[in-house]
Amino acid sequence: MANDHLSPIAPARVRVLVLPAGRIKKHRFITFLQRLEQHDSVRLGDISPDAKSTNNLFSPLAFPNGSLLYNFSTSVPPPSHTQLVPFDLFREHLMVLGIVDAKEYESSPQDELQQVSDRLAEQHPKILLSQLLVMDCTREQQESWDLEKAICVPPSHATKTTTMNTVMCDISARLLSEMGTYATAVQALPSVQSPGASTSRPQLDRSLSLRIDSSRPASPADSSSALSLSRSETPPPRGPPTNFDDMGAHTRSDSAKVANRDRMSTQAFASTSAQERAKNKGKARVGIVVGNLYMLAGR
Repeated sequence: MANDHLSPIAPARVRVLVLPAGRIKKHRFITFLQRLEQHDSVRLGDISPDAKSTNNLFSPLAFPNGSLLYNFSTSVPPPSHTQLVPFDLFREHLMVLGIVDAKEYESSPQDELQQVSDRLAEQHPKILLSQLLVMDCTREQQESWDLEKAICVPPSHATKTTTMNTVMCDISARLLSEMGTYATAVQALPSVQSPGASTSRPQLDRSLSLRIDSSRPASPADSSSALSLSRSETPPPRGPPTNFDDMGAHTRSDSAKVANRDRMSTQAFASTSAQERAKNKGKARVGIVVGNLYMLAGR
């Protein structure tokens, strides 16, 4: 049954892109996909931490009663569905699984399958984890190939009831490790950019216009008019007050200076509070993304 993206638990499901990799027939791919869809929930208590990773942020041992929920799909969502990424990470694929039919590679060397695995990772560089699954792989093929980035899945008639669940646990361990690395990188950021914000907006350069005006040679008419304008606009020097009217005007000017100083201090305080608000907003945005990762990790 297809997962409903309007379901209340939809934000907790990890989107997985399942693609045919290498040589595989359509009906075989559909059969393997149906085997995967039967294991769309993995309990964290059944997952062993990735031994190759040193990041324990999403260690399954910390919350063994949780579960990883998967949403397998064979197509990329439209851009309108992913506009809220990274604040809604469930809208974007976090993992890609490449399905390979072992029968199509019975007489193929190991290097050919390794190239299929490398090509899968190159085609999806933004996805956290790319994993190659070699389906219906016999024990002899598994021993002869010895692939580093691929998981061999035995045929359904030669597997136990827990074989496919063990495969999903191994994949989940690697995914949790990659999610921990991604969360650590996000936590180091001061903020997260708003979805759809444009980064190519031109910025006004006031100094450039000043340099252009200063590089233009001044004409005699311009200099004379500027001189007369400066003379007319320059107020005469004021002496000490000699009557009560002058004293009142002098007092008003002093109070205006005090008000200007108070206004400047208020503006400085406002700029400081604006910086503090921007800093707090950045922390909140980072917290939203990391919180999404915790939810997707089964917490």
